[in-house]
Amino acid sequence: EDQDYSGIETTPIVLCHQHGVAAERRVAFEAFNTGRRFLVCPKSEDDNCGIVLWVDPEWPPTLQNALLKLWEMYHDSKSDRRKDNL
Repeated sequence: EDQDYSGIETTPIVLCHQHGVAAERRVAFEAFNTGRRFLVCPKSEDDNCGIVLWVDPEWPPTLQNALLKLWEMYHDSKSDRRKDNL
C-alpha cells in the first residue's frame, strides 16, 4: 500500500460503473503494472465490479520488461528458498 495514495477518491469524484459509489485509490503491486495508481470499486471482492480507471499512464516497454524480469527473479529466489528449507 502507498500511504500517500489510499482511501476514497474525492477530487474529482469518480464513481464505479455498477454501484455508483465513489471509487477507492489503489497502487498496483504485480507484474509490469507495479507502482501504477488506479481506482477501483470499494465493494468487497464478492461484489466488486473491477477496475474503474488507471490514473497513471502505461509504463514504457523497457520499464515493463525490467519489472517483469525483477518479478521473475523474485519468484525464482522465493522458490529456491523453499527448496532449501525442504
